[in-house]
Amino acid sequence: MARIARYLILAALGGLIAWIIVEPIEALTPSGDMSNRDLTYPQMITLGGIFGMFLGLGLGLAEALSGVSRKDAYKSIFIGLAVGAVGGALGLSLGNQLIYIPLLKLSGYDPDAPPNTLTFIIVLIGRTAGWALIGLFTGLAQGLSTESTKKMINGAVGGFIGGAVGGFVFQILWIFSVPLQLLRMIGFMITAGSAGLFIGFIEEVTKRASIVHLKGRNEGKEFLVYKPETVVGRDELVDIPIFGDPDVEPRHFLIKADPYRHVLHDLNTLAGTSVNGQKVKQHTLKDGDIIQIGMTKLLFRDKATRSVIPRSNDLYGTAGSGIPTSQHICPFCGSIKDASGNCSCSVNGSPPPMQPNNTAAEQTMQATVATQAAQPISEPTVGLNAGTQAGSGPRLTAISGPFANQVFNLILVGETTIGRQSDRTISLSSDNTVSRQHARIVNEGGQFVIYDMGSANGTHVNNNRITQHILQTGDTVQIGSTKFRFEA
Repeated sequence: MARIARYLILAALGGLIAWIIVEPIEALTPSGDMSNRDLTYPQMITLGGIFGMFLGLGLGLAEALSGVSRKDAYKSIFIGLAVGAVGGALGLSLGNQLIYIPLLKLSGYDPDAPPNTLTFIIVLIGRTAGWALIGLFTGLAQGLSTESTKKMINGAVGGFIGGAVGGFVFQILWIFSVPLQLLRMIGFMITAGSAGLFIGFIEEVTKRASIVHLKGRNEGKEFLVYKPETVVGRDELVDIPIFGDPDVEPRHFLIKADPYRHVLHDLNTLAGTSVNGQKVKQHTLKDGDIIQIGMTKLLFRDKATRSVIPRSNDLYGTAGSGIPTSQHICPFCGSIKDASGNCSCSVNGSPPPMQPNNTAAEQTMQATVATQAAQPISEPTVGLNAGTQAGSGPRLTAISGPFANQVFNLILVGETTIGRQSDRTISLSSDNTVSRQHARIVNEGGQFVIYDMGSANGTHVNNNRITQHILQTGDTVQIGSTKFRFEA
């Protein structure tokens, strides 16, 4: 409904501005005969051009406010102005010369004689059809600005209906002897507003697929997916821009559309693209799928798969749709759990004491960990530097979280980088609470100093958030959902 209201209000406002401009020009708005049959071609082209230009401007602004990229917004406004002016000039001149004036002559219209019913009906048909052409050509402009055949058809049909409504109402008001100036203002606004109303309505009714922003900046905003290829990313010039999330790349993924389906393609990003909690390179989308890039969540809506594919029937071999969750995030308050499993909503605002593990599964895990701890580590684990062996030299040992019991050796000369990116020295790629470039540890004169790299959730040493800290043996370092013990 918001989309329809935008088109209606801004188009009607464009019609009002056009009336304000042309009304003082006597050559374009003669004060005698309301039929305007004596207007010359240059006068009709000028009048139609001004009206079409501002109707196109209103429609372009409505499209620009619908969440399209800045590039498409500028195209909608400027092409709407230019093509709207041409469409208005063509619509008024062709409508007058090909439809309205011939029917006016056929009716035997005489401005000095009282109108009869037949004359009125013929003139009404002529005015309605003539103004419908103005709406058709100006509505067509929006499709040209977005290079979308679908939008061209929607704009043409909506504009045609709106123009017809405006012409019909104008002619009906004529019989009530409404003052000419007021009648023209009403006619301009109703024609423009009706064109905007029906363009927005048809756009809403015929939309096939869209993306709704679930989490992040622009939360709740809907973006139509109507192009053969729709690109999503941080670049302001892509089709659907995602701002405020540093983990989203300038061109993160695209959606290819054909008559039967929409297929998501990850654009070889470091952080990757997830659908329903699973990282994908390519995925055929269904209605209700949750797409996550960085910390941004998007909901894919599709009329075709909503009506044809039952949610329980997995035709494309993908997991059922659902919002991805993490065992390290509290489902109630959304904060990161600490090593004891506590979060911001823990009882009395402070973490309760850690309870002993009682289940058989947990006891088995404890026994396994204890057995592994008693044995020398001989195999390198994730994140180890080439040529080093776990357990020797300065290292970080994960004591809790998703990487528990893994050992990460630190670089002796240079710096050890930590983050979710795969090119980090210590890559914590499976933890979404870790930033792509989270922290680094540098050997400075024999002392290992950890620096936070502006991460979203911060780096903590001994439960204190730090920007830099000289590590001492036994220090506890928390990055994302994992706690490490520094050992020198």
